[in-house]
Amino acid sequence: TGSLREVAGSRRAVADPRVPVGATRLRLASTAGLSVGDAVVVYRPSTAAWIHAIGMDQIHDDGDTVQWAAGEYDLHYERVVAALDGDAITLDAPVMNALDALWGGGAVYRYTFAGRIANVGVERLRLDSTYVAGKETSDEAHAWIGVQLDALEHAWVRDVTALHFGWAAVSVESKARFVTVQDCEMLDPVSQITGGRRYSFNVDGQRTLVQRVHTRGGRHDFVNGARVLGPNVFLDGVAEDTHADIGPHHRWTTGTLFDRIRGGEMAVQDRGDYGTGHGWAGAQIVFWNPEASALACERPPGAENWCIGLLGRHVPGRLAREDGHFELEGRHASPSSLFLAQLEDRLGPAAVLAITTAAQRR
Repeated sequence: TGSLREVAGSRRAVADPRVPVGATRLRLASTAGLSVGDAVVVYRPSTAAWIHAIGMDQIHDDGDTVQWAAGEYDLHYERVVAALDGDAITLDAPVMNALDALWGGGAVYRYTFAGRIANVGVERLRLDSTYVAGKETSDEAHAWIGVQLDALEHAWVRDVTALHFGWAAVSVESKARFVTVQDCEMLDPVSQITGGRRYSFNVDGQRTLVQRVHTRGGRHDFVNGARVLGPNVFLDGVAEDTHADIGPHHRWTTGTLFDRIRGGEMAVQDRGDYGTGHGWAGAQIVFWNPEASALACERPPGAENWCIGLLGRHVPGRLAREDGHFELEGRHASPSSLFLAQLEDRLGPAAVLAITTAAQRR
């Protein structure tokens, strides 16, 4: 379980009129009470004015649509204070959504997290969910998730194969962070082929790397849910026999990189009244050197999404919104992997060697 709690009296308003996506330095009204090494949350409110500006209080109502409401889409990014300089702080990782005074600005506060465990892993398992033979697209009275992680950090799942599960091989939930999932498979799921099923590798946590994974027969194979707080990365994933799209699935995921992913359809778009009103699935989403049967990448108002190096068809989204940033369609970009290039820039070649196989470095 576990819970994040704000330290009373520690909240400090952001003084900058705008903090752009990717920034690590921001000015506060005061840095009193803050120290280098403090665990802090960067808070970005969801005001009624912002929700109106992106049209999420005007989603087509198909009978059960729930419009987005102020306060329900607040974002709370966990960070560490890396440096202090007068009224400015430097964070250990960048901001994944702009903080703009026009839409309520932002704040920083210290927090505690009771009940979060650390340094745990699951390795070298073959998991098989028993079902009624012949009911591969109807039986749902069996195990649903192979490995589920929540309220933990510095955790890993590797060399796990999950067969016949209804929902996911691995699901990283919203209270998890600093997770690596690698060399895993989700094969031949058993369930109805409809909503809420077959999300092969689901990431709702923060600062998760999913790499070298394989799926067969899933729906949303490499996917985020609602209000997912990046950065998160899917690297070198392969999806076969897909039944729905790869990408953020609903309600404003921020800061996911889909790097060298091969599969069927991929999308970041305004999903409108899908579900009970998914609306804009994500912002600050990057598809880097994807290979897709079809890919839609659209731009929410006031934000951006990118598709660089697409091999596959560039298609409009469900509601034909404005395109995001497309570049190098029909050929791959250099570097081959954006994540690995950035990792080498930050930590050097040894860091890349430590986490990759020879095939990834070709």
